[in-house]
Amino acid sequence: MLNSEEPIKLLKDDELERKHFSKNLRDAIIKYNDFYDNSLTIGLYGKWGSGKTSIIFMLKEYFKEVENKNQIIFEFNPWFYSSENNFIQLFFDELIRAIDITNPNDIDLKNKLEVYSKNISNPHSKYDYYIIKGKYNIYKIKNFFKKYLTKDFIIKQSTSVIDSHAGTNLKPEKKDEIAKLNELKNEVNSKIKKYHILCIIDDIDRLSDKGIIDIFKLVKTIADFQNITFLLAFDQEICANALNKLQKNKGKDYLEKIINVPIHVPMITIDEIKESFENNLTETVDKFNVKNFEENRWNNFFYKNTNIMSFFKNLRDIKRFFNIFNFNYSLINIDVNFADLLALTLIQTFKPEFYQIMIKNEKLLTSYFISDEKFFGYVKSVACDPETDPIFSENIGVLYKCFKKEIDSEESEFLKDILNFLFPKLLNEKNSMYTYSFLDDFDEGLNICYYGHFRSYFKLDPKYKTLTEEEIRKYIKILYNPETINFFLRELKSENMLYPLLNIIKNRLNLLNMDFESEIISSLYMAENYIAKDCKYQVHTPIFSIIKKLIGKSQVSYQTICSYWETSTNLLSDLSLFEYITKERMNLEYNHWINNKNYINLKKIITERIENFNEEYAEKYSYNNFHEMFWIFKGLNKLNITFYKDIFNNFFFNDIIIVAFLHDAFLEILRKYDNLCEVKDKEIITVMDYLMKYQDIDSISQKIENLNRTKEEYKDFIDKLIYLFERGKYLSSPHVQFMKNCFTIV
Repeated sequence: MLNSEEPIKLLKDDELERKHFSKNLRDAIIKYNDFYDNSLTIGLYGKWGSGKTSIIFMLKEYFKEVENKNQIIFEFNPWFYSSENNFIQLFFDELIRAIDITNPNDIDLKNKLEVYSKNISNPHSKYDYYIIKGKYNIYKIKNFFKKYLTKDFIIKQSTSVIDSHAGTNLKPEKKDEIAKLNELKNEVNSKIKKYHILCIIDDIDRLSDKGIIDIFKLVKTIADFQNITFLLAFDQEICANALNKLQKNKGKDYLEKIINVPIHVPMITIDEIKESFENNLTETVDKFNVKNFEENRWNNFFYKNTNIMSFFKNLRDIKRFFNIFNFNYSLINIDVNFADLLALTLIQTFKPEFYQIMIKNEKLLTSYFISDEKFFGYVKSVACDPETDPIFSENIGVLYKCFKKEIDSEESEFLKDILNFLFPKLLNEKNSMYTYSFLDDFDEGLNICYYGHFRSYFKLDPKYKTLTEEEIRKYIKILYNPETINFFLRELKSENMLYPLLNIIKNRLNLLNMDFESEIISSLYMAENYIAKDCKYQVHTPIFSIIKKLIGKSQVSYQTICSYWETSTNLLSDLSLFEYITKERMNLEYNHWINNKNYINLKKIITERIENFNEEYAEKYSYNNFHEMFWIFKGLNKLNITFYKDIFNNFFFNDIIIVAFLHDAFLEILRKYDNLCEVKDKEIITVMDYLMKYQDIDSISQKIENLNRTKEEYKDFIDKLIYLFERGKYLSSPHVQFMKNCFTIV
């Protein structure tokens, strides 16, 4: 349900407990009218969204409790007038209508008001220059209202009576006209004083400068009848600036002469904002029956970053935020992380221009195939020259400036905090990749930083075409018929909808009919091979994730896995799947369908795949693919599933594989130390022991000697790896080991 951004209209909706003030204001107006019969002007000062209009609504509610047949309340909305004369006539029409509702028989007063209004509206009349002196000392008015209002609001000191303003340069020939208007006005006063009239004029600050000036002329000189109270609601600064044009930069002073009782509505406090936000959030969670709300993660982010909360200036900001969020979430709730969408909506609400930049930079924000060394280099170079790399779209410089605090500090901190929450790699120059160990969590959590989920968050953006529910169900049925899958794969790929469809299936497995298990797996492997034709293999393709989830639910049989592993060409994906099966088997012990015999056979298939890995297959892999592959080997090693070095005799046949192998081995050291001379011998020896499980030291040394070091992007990186390896080779030599043992004995 969308929240109305309109002011509250019922007392029960008062979140800020201002109904007490509204009631006190009503009592003050009534009591004042009992003692005095002059015209009174109350100014309700406040910024946009501070609650002025809500106070007015509650004030009117409380006046309904008053049993006084002579009490008249009406609102005047000057937005619709087209000229000054039309504006004056419009006011008197509203006043006459209000009197007619209260006392239809008071024809004499209504006639006198009509005559007076027609003379005032005469385009030749200059009565707006004539100023009637105030009769009542402003201190009496101020002190009277203090009894009722100072507990809730601050009433500023006003130091002057209603007085004349500059411009009373009447010409002699106008004196007769002024006398006539005065006579008419006195006749109105003699009849109108039996009523207590409250005229409410809201949103004065939204008028043009001329409209603002006309309102104050009306209140001060034209309609200041006896027993009429004007309640004017406006932003003091905006109106004072408009009056500067009339009073030669003395608009604030002029305003003080017009307003008898200035009441400053305080801005909402940070605690009130928090309480309102929490109430709206709870209502949203309950409304959508949210099950995946990471409440602790959200609270740690939102409430610890005070600069984020400061962007909510008033209750309207909160309502606007939740309107945007609820509208988006109602469409995409199945496919997104609740907390991530909350954070993204902060940017959409308060920084819409940056929100558009994010949409254009999907690759930068979600890619984990950019190495640590290259990430900030790319961003910086494109920031300086957008044509440097077409991989990243325009406006990337704004991202870089945000990271480096080169834009407004408040805005920078606001964006940094949110981006760090949504995309953890962005602000961590030491570790700018989403590594394998995190991707499973990001995928499972439907996080926006996972490349398969990013577009789900922008389903309403025209940049991304989306699938309807009807199309989704149509393509799912096609999975049950592998013979026709290739045609539809081409169709989906041509429209850039293949990955979005697979991600939808991954997150909504309930749509699959597992009576067609073999057909589904066959179609998924065919789709995987189809994807591989045009792009580097990725260990975390949606297809792999779908199969992994189905295995976890025991919805895929051992026979099906064996059948497709024997023909699969994606060693990286299958290795990752093997690691997952190993973990599942260990967690579930022997309740899993993969018993010892089946598991040994799966390991045999994978081992043969490693032994038969060759240059033809390697061409389909990137550097980071190999890095991920060795990360998996390391993970399996921790699970006591070791692939011994005789299996890898033919595996290290190109430079990329060797560099990736060394990078993975020395990764923790590279992250820990900026100065490699500070690395401890013990740490290097531990890495060398790990390396020797795959290859002999001499064999690795020979391959390093033959490395192609002409690639500029890898040169410094390779030099670091070679330094560490050569040092490790020296420390692992028999001579050094013998000397270390001798010193240990001594």
